Amino acid sequence: MRELVRSGQSIPFALQLKANARSGAIRKVAAAMLGGATAETGAEEYFAAVPSVFSAMDREIVQGGHSAGRLENAMGYLSDYYGSLAKTRRHLIVNTAYPIFLLHFGALCLAIPIYVSDGPAAFVQSIVWFLGVFYAAFAAIGMVFFAAVRAARVNSSADQMLQSLPAIGGARVALIGSRFCMLMGIMVKTGGSIFSAMKRSASASGSALFQRGAAQAVLAVQGGEGLGVAVTRTKAFPEPIDRAFQIGEASGRLDEEMERQAGRYNEQFQTRLEILSTWLPKMIYLAIAIALGFKIVAFYASYYGVVNSLMP
Repeated sequence: MRELVRSGQSIPFALQLKANARSGAIRKVAAAMLGGATAETGAEEYFAAVPSVFSAMDREIVQGGHSAGRLENAMGYLSDYYGSLAKTRRHLIVNTAYPIFLLHFGALCLAIPIYVSDGPAAFVQSIVWFLGVFYAAFAAIGMVFFAAVRAARVNSSADQMLQSLPAIGGARVALIGSRFCMLMGIMVKTGGSIFSAMKRSASASGSALFQRGAAQAVLAVQGGEGLGVAVTRTKAFPEPIDRAFQIGEASGRLDEEMERQAGRYNEQFQTRLEILSTWLPKMIYLAIAIALGFKIVAFYASYYGVVNSLMP
């Protein structure tokens, strides 16, 4: 869609081509996007037709790029973002396949003596109990993480806490920083209102802390304070963004500073995704190995305990 829009084609034309794609999923989404279109439909409304696919933040980025006349840039950013996520997902699936196989194979092997001594029912119960502990732990970790991300979109304190976490915090700062700076650069370059650009960019970032900082900075600037000072005083943005506002205000090239920071944050985000896809499977493998080792030691300790109790 980015390439079609860049060449001057309309969104309906691009979606019509997607509606004829081989992939059934793409055809379905494109048809849904076209289904509710009218003559007055804007770029955001097409994406709002499939909220299960495109989030509110995605729609904000699209609408911001469309209103600034830089829709292809917004499409390009989302394309790179989802491409990075897909690459990381593939790496995680490939790299965790063996640890997951080892977990199930180990559970089966460790339950064989129980089958011999206590029968099929105890055999199945042992496997289900052992695997259930891991599945419950993974589910709990996932639920806590996604709940924290949702809270960070509406609660600035939760957002600040999430940004301060080791490893995860850096990835979040890189993600929200790239979104904020990318849209700021697009909207400032077109000569639009700085106030509107800050509010829309903060909304598109998905960060409640950024939204609070943008609102405070806008009020301070409207009261006569300088932009760079007002942004820095909120303590809501990372230092590189504060510095970009200060340099941009002094040089009159805020759009270039924002684009530079957007590229920097985007590189950081992709690097952290690569690190995640490398180390997370290793951590899962280590946890599984420790659990299996503990289970083996516990089994043999129990076995020798029974043998010793039978000896005179």
